[in-house]
Formats: sequence, C-alpha cells, structure tokens
Amino acid sequence: MTARDTNVGDIFRAIERSLIEECRTSQPDIEATIEREVGRAGLDDSDDALFQKLVMVVFYSGFKAATVTAKRETILKHLGDWRVAREYGPGDVDRIVDDSAMIGHRRKVEACIANAKTVAAIVTRCGSFSAYLRDRIGDGALSDLLVLKEDLEAEFEYLGGITVYHFMTDLGLNVLKPDRVIMRIFHRLRLVDDTNRYFRAIQIGQRMASEAGASMRRVDRVLVAYGQVETEEFGLAKGICLEEKPRCTRCGVRDQCGWRGERGS
Repeated sequence: MTARDTNVGDIFRAIERSLIEECRTSQPDIEATIEREVGRAGLDDSDDALFQKLVMVVFYSGFKAATVTAKRETILKHLGDWRVAREYGPGDVDRIVDDSAMIGHRRKVEACIANAKTVAAIVTRCGSFSAYLRDRIGDGALSDLLVLKEDLEAEFEYLGGITVYHFMTDLGLNVLKPDRVIMRIFHRLRLVDDTNRYFRAIQIGQRMASEAGASMRRVDRVLVAYGQVETEEFGLAKGICLEEKPRCTRCGVRDQCGWRGERGS
C-alpha cells in the first residue's frame, strides 16, 4: 500500500489518541490544552502579536523548543515590540546579547531587528501586517500559499527552508511545518521515502487534516509533541516516537511503522 492509498486521517487520530493517553496523568484535561495551543494561531491577530510570532519562530529555528520556550518572556521583553526594535542600533544588540537571561545569539537578534524594520515598512505600505498577509493568501489555494512563502523568504531575514513553514503554520494557514520531528515520524510510517521531501510532507499534512477533520495547527502540535523529547505545554516529560529509543509499545500506529532500527520500550 502506498502513502496515497493510506487513510492518513486514521493515522493521525491513532497518534492523537496515544498522545492524549500518555498525557492524562500529568494533564487531565489534555483535550482542552491542545485546543488552547491550537487557538494561538490566526491572521486576525494584531500587528504586535504577528510580529511576536515571527520573533519566536526565528529563535526556535535550530534550537530545542523547550530551551526557547523557557526564554520567551525575556526574548519578547527585548524584541517583542516592532516599533521599539526597529530603532535599535549596534549598542542595543550588544546589550541584548549580553543579557544572561537571554539566548545570546547575535545573528538571531539582528534578524529580528531587521524584521522589525520590514514590518514598519509593510505597515506604512499596506496599512497593517495582517493586510499584507491576507492580500497574498487569496483564497488559500496551495499556489497562493507558495507565493506567500516566497514573499516571506524574500522580505524577512531568517525565514528560509523549514522556518518559513513554521511561521505559516503558526498563522493558522493550511501548511504543515516539516521539521525533523515530523519528517522522522512520516518516514518511519512510510509516508515519505526521504526525510528531505518537505513538499511531499506538506501535502500529506493537508490530507491528514482534511481526512481527520482537524485543523492543520492541531495536526502540527500533536505530531511535534508525539515525536519530541519534552512538551512542557502538555505536561509531557517524554514523547513517544523519539529519535533514540522510541517508546514503540505506547505507539498507536506501530503496526504501520516501517522503522528497522532497534525497537524501543
């Protein structure tokens, strides 16, 4: 059976059931927790909220999610207001990087400052950041989303490769973030034949959401929690489809798994 013949909606629901069961001891109302996480996405957010999503996506890129989430308050204290950040100069960059409570990654800080200047220009040109995004999305067809992807990559710093899809997913668009966790799960389930098939994974994610009757944001959050080591928001100390020593006996889709490595616990 090929990935095209597989009901990936059923696969998602089985994964979700396994995750919810795993979370229940630490998070009794896990369904509400998932919905709260899903509810953070949306194009109706203010320009400030949209910029803050952009800032956090830049910092999440290449870092463990738990590391960045723990620093969220400090990151946004320095960089969360695009009106302030657009005025920063080299001395401000030094001050931010030297803050011991901050993730002192100079390139990311500089990218957020540059992006603040871009947002300011967009607001002047289009009226709002939201209007800029909506104008490019059109009716939400995949072709329109790909145009938006190219525009975001061209206009903003640190939005390339997978990171731009992360931002689009956080906006609530019908695009999956094909990070290494999701690509590992899809590869083990034989839904992709290579972990670099990002566009193929996005298509599978769209099918998964459609067949399961779930939002793309929900699909993304569940899959990521399923495969990463820790998800603080869900009270989950350890995921299931881990890179090393996956917990296969707790997996609801182990019968579909084609992983040939050493079986986990």
